[in-house]
Amino acid sequence: MNLLSEREEEVAMLVFLGKSNLEIAEVLYISVDTVKTHLKKAFEKTESKSRTDLSRAWLERTFNVQFRRSPSDNKLKIFRNLNTSRHANESN
Repeated sequence: MNLLSEREEEVAMLVFLGKSNLEIAEVLYISVDTVKTHLKKAFEKTESKSRTDLSRAWLERTFNVQFRRSPSDNKLKIFRNLNTSRHANESN
């Protein structure tokens, strides 16, 4: 996933919180058209096709986790991604 701008991150977080475009605009003191522009860029960078996809991408990136379905019971499970440079540096 390409790096989101600070404003795109804020918009993605507010989408995750269930805010509408109008509510996001009011919280960030920007126009609804500007919200739509940030959303379009965030969708492109995260390869998301819906607000749900964007929320999931934001969660995975922010909390360094992955969501996968368990083959045994088909329930959605969260897995912490420990293979990052941050964790590698902590072990040194």
